[in-house]
This record gives sequence, structure tokens and C-alpha cells, in this order.
Amino acid sequence: MNEILKSISNIGIIPVIAFNSVEEAVPLCRALAAGGLPAAEVTFRTACAEDCIKIINKEVPDMLLGAGTVLTTDQADRAMAAGAKFIVAPGYDPRVTQHVIDQGGLMIPGTATSGEMQQAMNQGCEVLKYFPAEANGGVAMLKNIGAALKSAKWMCTGGVNAKNVNDYLGYDRIVAVGGTWMCKSDMIKADEWDKITAICKEAVKTMLGFSLAHVGINCANEVEAQRAAKTICSLFDFDYKPGNSSIFAGSAVECMKSPYLGRNGHIAIGTNNLDRVVYHLGRQGVAFDESTRKPKAIYLKGEVGGFAKLPLQSFQTFDLLPQERHSCLLRFLLLLYHVLRLYHTVGLLKNGSGNSIQNLRFIDFLWITLHPRHCTRCLTAVIAVFGPAPDNGISADAAVHLLAQRFFRLVMGGQLPLFPAEPFLRSGKQLF
Repeated sequence: MNEILKSISNIGIIPVIAFNSVEEAVPLCRALAAGGLPAAEVTFRTACAEDCIKIINKEVPDMLLGAGTVLTTDQADRAMAAGAKFIVAPGYDPRVTQHVIDQGGLMIPGTATSGEMQQAMNQGCEVLKYFPAEANGGVAMLKNIGAALKSAKWMCTGGVNAKNVNDYLGYDRIVAVGGTWMCKSDMIKADEWDKITAICKEAVKTMLGFSLAHVGINCANEVEAQRAAKTICSLFDFDYKPGNSSIFAGSAVECMKSPYLGRNGHIAIGTNNLDRVVYHLGRQGVAFDESTRKPKAIYLKGEVGGFAKLPLQSFQTFDLLPQERHSCLLRFLLLLYHVLRLYHTVGLLKNGSGNSIQNLRFIDFLWITLHPRHCTRCLTAVIAVFGPAPDNGISADAAVHLLAQRFFRLVMGGQLPLFPAEPFLRSGKQLF
């Protein structure tokens, strides 16, 4: 794929802008970039479009700029001379399309029918604009057309918004979408740059769709992995799923047959698109271990609390894992503590009403309870929260088993609404 098209695909959402004045250009593009969308399609519906592209290229050079609503060869020439990296048209005009191609430009012509798409593809267009997308049948129509046009790829605009963006981006033949919901004209006129940045961040978050997929435990060997997986399955009634290099206890816990990355294991985060995650987190300075990259998985560099590092940049965590050896179940519960603490810190931990939990009392209590130095002497506190006291001679591992059983019953039963139930249950997402 053309390098500019790769960038468009990695960004995923391209704001479509009709500037009213040159003065709006730079602050708006800075607001978009700060929100994670360093790209824009500047439409030639207004007289200042050409000048806006020029000044943005000068003042915000990292912005990937395209020109939209290009209807004539003259507009195409002016847009490319101003610095537009790609040209977008609302319809398919073979003459304008060929002119842009002959000038060495990237043309994304507007198409609505399979006939137009076929002609544009035969003319050399690698990606087509599908416009107006919703009015022409949306994703369902493109899937029907895509069954015949096997190599067709689209950028969709027209009716795409925050609610349906993933309906489009979920189809792997759609490289990106364009929209105006993050930079509506009234917000631009009111200089609401912070609001625009916030909407962009929310759009990126929606697009990436992070969720907890599973946790992995590094076991010493296959026998230990089998024992750990069977223990977890028996406790929580999970399905036992043996594999080549690991054993899954349901979909929530992966017991590695031999130690892999991370001193103690890994945390797998689900996402809608791996390439976009690498791009967007990379912009924030997050480093990935490319040697671990697979079609649907990649590890970040470094560790968090002894576990292969999470794909999140700003978080608070502590390397509290003890040096002495513990059972795999204990390591799993220690990992659970880190996940819960991390979820709270990045604002993902929600209570039943959807509000962020402000009090970490239970999560902190979970750590105190699980730490081996405190495990036995804190049994009284465990019992106060989780039920009647057992015999005084109970072992640390037995206490952890008891804690695990009662903890998961309470959480899954909704009595401890620390997080939505679905993170452990989601499937079909790429993992890294």
C-alpha cells in the first residue's frame, strides 16, 4: 500500500474541515493533533482552503493534509502546490482522477456504485472514497460489493459518527473513515479547542477499543501449568483448554508451559486493530518489541510489576511481587491486584453506576491480604470481609484459595462492582 495510505489507515479517522478563515487553521489542527488525530481533509468548499493548507504545512508540519471536495483539475493543482498529500473528490471524474495521477498525486475519488469503483480501480486508484456512506447502504452495501471487487478498499465519509465508527472500521477493507463530529463549525467558531481535543481523544479511544483480554502466568513447566490451570478451572468452573505452548483456563487465564516474556507473566489487552495501536501509542513514546510481533499480537518493551508491560503510558504501579516462590494461583491473584489498580489509575475502573471509584480501600486491602508477608496474619481481616473464620491452622495457600473463591463469587455476582463483567468475556479481538 502507498505510504500515505498506510498513514491514513493507521490514523484511522480523518477529520473533514471546511475552514471559514485562515485564522482557524493552525489552532484547530493543533487541537486535532493533541487529541490523537494528526490529519485533516481540508475541503475546497470555502475560498480560504488553499491558504489554510499552506499555513498548516508551515506551522503544523506533522499534520497529514489532504484536500477534499476537489472538483476540477485547477483545484487539484492548487491543492497539491499548497502541500496537500492526497486529493479527495465527492464523485468520480475520470479526467480529474487521471490528471492527479499523472502529476504523481494520490487520488481518492468519490464512488457510490460498483461500476464507478471498477472504473476508478482500473484507472489506478488504490483506495476509493465511499460517499455518502450511510445514505448508500453503509457497511452492509460495501460487504456485498466487496464480494465481487476483491481488491477494493475504501475511505468512508457521509453519516459516519462516534456511534457507528467501529461498524465501518470493523470491516478490514475500509482503511479509514472521515467525519466532522469532532470539529463541527460551531465549535470552531467558538474557539473551543480543548473540547475538540477531548472529542478526538474519545474518538481514538472508541476506535482502538481497549479491553482486558486475559492474564498470563509463567509456570516453570508443563506439569505446573496443568496444575495451575486445573486449579483455576475447578475454582471458577472455567473450561480447560490445552494448547501447544500454554493452557487456558477459560478465556481469562493463560498458564504458560515454560516462562516467556515478563518475570511472572503477561497481561493481554484486546484491541480492534493492532497496527493502529502501534501507531497511536507510538506517538506517545511507547516502545514495542518488534521481535515479538505476530499478525495479531505484539509485546511492549519492559515490564510492569514483573509482568510483560501493558499498552498504556500513564499509569501508577508498584513492583511489589515478592522474591520467594509462590503457587501459580497466588501469582494470578497478585496479577489481578495490579490489573485492578491499573484500571483505576487510568480511569477505566467503573462502579455499577458508571462513575469512577474514588476509594481504593478494597483494592488496597486485596494487596495487603495477598502479600505473603501478611497473608497469614491478615486472615482475620480476610474473614471480616469474606466470611466465617476457618480453623486457626489454615495455610497461606489455603487462605488464597478461599479468598479467590469468595472474591470471584462476589465480583461476578455484582456484589463488588469493581469493573464491568464483560472484560473477561469479550472475544474475537486482536491481542497484544
